Amino acid sequence: MRPYNNDTLCHTSTNIYDCDGSDTFFFSTLLCVAAEAVSTLVGCGVLFYRWRKRLSVKVFRRIDGYWMPVPMDSLLVVILLAGIFRLVHYVLILLDRPNSWAARELAHTVILAQTLFPQVLFTMGIVTSLPPMLIRQSVQRGLPFSRRPVRGYRSNDTLREAAPPLPPQQHQHQDSQELLTSAAKLYVPSIAVIFWVGVCFSAYLYLANGAFAVWSGLSEDANDAAASLVAGSVWSASMCITMSVLLVVNSYYCYGVYRILHRHLSRPYVHEQRDDEMDVVSRLRSIFLALFTVLALTIGYTLTASYRRTGGVTPHVWKVFVYVFYFGLLYPGAQLYINHIIAHHSIAQARRMRNSASDSDASRATPAAEMNQADSCTGPRLA
Repeated sequence: MRPYNNDTLCHTSTNIYDCDGSDTFFFSTLLCVAAEAVSTLVGCGVLFYRWRKRLSVKVFRRIDGYWMPVPMDSLLVVILLAGIFRLVHYVLILLDRPNSWAARELAHTVILAQTLFPQVLFTMGIVTSLPPMLIRQSVQRGLPFSRRPVRGYRSNDTLREAAPPLPPQQHQHQDSQELLTSAAKLYVPSIAVIFWVGVCFSAYLYLANGAFAVWSGLSEDANDAAASLVAGSVWSASMCITMSVLLVVNSYYCYGVYRILHRHLSRPYVHEQRDDEMDVVSRLRSIFLALFTVLALTIGYTLTASYRRTGGVTPHVWKVFVYVFYFGLLYPGAQLYINHIIAHHSIAQARRMRNSASDSDASRATPAAEMNQADSCTGPRLA
């Protein structure tokens, strides 16, 4: 199983042994394996820390009868799975397996889709995770779409932690009205529509693009250069369109949610948890930017791969640079960065839980608390 044309089928993401300078690509792949192994181990460590500290690690939650992703937890788990899949893919490339081009192209597409899938879940989770105080219910309940802020849910989550207590009574109505006016600029469909759009988009991401990849691989197995060129072009166009749609939707909602929360926390009133909540919003902004950067650069990678498929002359040094940059630096680096943010968030969350438990123990040790406990059966508790 060897390509019929080294100039057009030397895809370093599926084959490194029939390219000019295959030794360089071999050591570059070893670098990718090492980088991905480190980022995967760090992700496992963060996940273990959250489990050991009894923090919530729920990938999905039910809202209005539909399973919707939890932003932080789903992002942590799915990027960890994506890292493991990429690691296995690199090992298969080093072993020059499997023997079928269709299987190799399909594996490459699944790896690329798995890199994008966390952004789908994170965006869906963000859209459905604003706390109830930021919601204005729509009067048109019968319509599948409504111009309203997103719904909240009754479990702990990152965005819920960013929602501060209500302001003083004299500013409450004015602040709420201003906030709802800002939030209403986000066009948010119903939970049912969000769920089914996410399912259909994810199915297209994996199944349709996977079918185009198999078509391209079967053409390469049959040494049909014309069919392989057409299939490769269709695959590249489909992936670029898919990622462009995801980029626009992700940017619209993630930036909109960040703007709402930042404006809400910039109110003139001050409360004791303001610094912690601003840290949460800052972490969300960092994750938004990391996901945006990965998605935008992956579109560039797909266009570069399409150029190589159509017979474009690509210098050897440029091929090595693109390969190492995307698979050895960008993807594992973004995974490390997001794991770093989630780790800091987890440490802060564990500290708040510990402080809350300490305050609760201290309140139970006061004389007033003891009197309340003694009189619980005979009269009302003391204030």
